[in-house]
Amino acid sequence: MISLSGAMQTYLSSGTALIAKLGGTAIYNTLAPQGVGFPRVVHFQSAETEDNTSPRRAQTYLWTIKAEAKTQKEAEEIDDLIDALVHDGTLSITGWHDYWMRRESGISYVEGVSGKELVWHDGAQYRIRMAE
Repeated sequence: MISLSGAMQTYLSSGTALIAKLGGTAIYNTLAPQGVGFPRVVHFQSAETEDNTSPRRAQTYLWTIKAEAKTQKEAEEIDDLIDALVHDGTLSITGWHDYWMRRESGISYVEGVSGKELVWHDGAQYRIRMAE
């Protein structure tokens, strides 16, 4: 069906406050390349559903967008910027109309990487509804 990854990448990269906080366009679809530093944002599709509730074709997506940072505070600050940009935002995809983009459930965890180093993840899943 439709691919939101490019549209989401463009949309997130248009957030001037987010780009300033990241120190550039450190925004990646699915997985950051090995060796890329922090902070950064990773986004990916978590689910896709055909709505089948009207004669118009409509789809619902869950899209995960999260900050990855060296401190919990920085990850939370970046998540706040993501939320301000995405919640009630509008994606542009030729032939489709985005009529709903809202934060649905939060994500927050820490992982240990390369021995003693910690990476904080903070973000959310956003429900996106699109119709032709």
